[in-house]
Amino acid sequence: MQSLKDTCHLAFEGALTNPSATLQQVSDTLRHMGLLVEDELCCPKSGYSIDMRVHDSALEIGGGRSSRGGGGWTVEFDGPLHFLASGAPTGATLLKRWHLQLLGDALVSVPYWEWDGCNGQARGSST
Repeated sequence: MQSLKDTCHLAFEGALTNPSATLQQVSDTLRHMGLLVEDELCCPKSGYSIDMRVHDSALEIGGGRSSRGGGGWTVEFDGPLHFLASGAPTGATLLKRWHLQLLGDALVSVPYWEWDGCNGQARGSST
């Protein structure tokens, strides 16, 4: 039984990711803000693929609370496949968010429509 568990865990962690150009824009914007950003990493506790990890102990997140241990926070860019036609997050998206938060991650979710609503200057363009 342990062998099956290990095989499943390795398959979960080894799933290929295909970062979008928009996800890269989000990451580049955070870097432009002077933040240290690590892209496309594997959460060591859960095996989930994490879009970005921002490392900056000086920052605070919403409500004035600091992120986990001052070591940073997780950013998930949620594209259209993360949402139902109603606009509600899919079950898989909700489950991932819940798991990451239970494991102690300070999590910031960026829905695609909010990013698309940003003006060009907010995304680092010269227009």
